[in-house]
Amino acid sequence: MEWISQMFGQYGYFVLFFGLFAESLALPFPGELAMAIAGHMAVLGTFQLTSIILVSYLGAITGTFITYMLGRRLGTPFFEKYGKYFFLKPESPPYDGMVRKIRR
Repeated sequence: MEWISQMFGQYGYFVLFFGLFAESLALPFPGELAMAIAGHMAVLGTFQLTSIILVSYLGAITGTFITYMLGRRLGTPFFEKYGKYFFLKPESPPYDGMVRKIRR
């Protein structure tokens, strides 16, 4: 937790944006912890609450939009070709369920 506090002190709102952006891309970054630290810094008067809300919203929406676009562009052919690297096989229940939902 110490390292993320130091990053907030050095880079400010960018850490919050990147944290929620990375979390929305399913990368291993603690977005909730970034929000908690940003809230603590707002209580201390270092950050503005409205800016925290705006930056966190933009980070999460941007990451989610990119994830959506990747899924839309690459879709099923991507998982058929590279699914084995994500432990997804065409006969596995998560993959089969995903394909049925897409084809509806």
